[in-house]
Amino acid sequence: MNPYVVIPYRDRANHLPILINALKATGHNYPVLVIEQEDGKAFNRAKLLNIGCYIAFSSSATHVITHDVDMIPTKETRYELGDAVHLASAATQFGGKMPYDRYFGGVTVFSLQAFQAANGYSNEYWGWGAEDDDMLSRIEAAGVPVKRVENNRFLSLQHKHALEDPEQKKLHAQNGKRWKEGYDTSKDGLNTLQFKLLAQKELEKGVLKVTVSI
Repeated sequence: MNPYVVIPYRDRANHLPILINALKATGHNYPVLVIEQEDGKAFNRAKLLNIGCYIAFSSSATHVITHDVDMIPTKETRYELGDAVHLASAATQFGGKMPYDRYFGGVTVFSLQAFQAANGYSNEYWGWGAEDDDMLSRIEAAGVPVKRVENNRFLSLQHKHALEDPEQKKLHAQNGKRWKEGYDTSKDGLNTLQFKLLAQKELEKGVLKVTVSI
């Protein structure tokens, strides 16, 4: 197995080295892709993850670990691989508990087969939140069993979320409504992904930052 870590990123220069050092301390030495969105648009975490997973799977990855930059593993954190595995079940920002039963965010593992079956993430989630819930529904719709690593602790770094835009909130609600209307995931996801590669920089051995326009 050859997993890659994919980190969606923008304006977290203080957090990134903390995560990179913590990942190295786990002893896994997984290749890391930092996918940086250029300024000018609302942050689109899901689309950045699609880009990172596309790059990883186009290389030699068998699995991807989608990893928020503010989720810091401890020496006891378990990185279990599988088709669809939710790892961040006990983040300190949620008191070491699941914030809600279907929480699927923070840190999640996908195999190539599972990611392709779900057609990746939706590209339509601009702004903060909701894309992980959508991805869980996509994985379930594709018939992929979901595993959760219980009591798997991550330390959460503090940061300020961007102010919620009412238009973004409305868009998220519309996106969620699609599932009640026979949502066809084949029309939105990995196979409709468009982006422009702006720059690549090796931050250190095994860590590549890719800046993109979306």
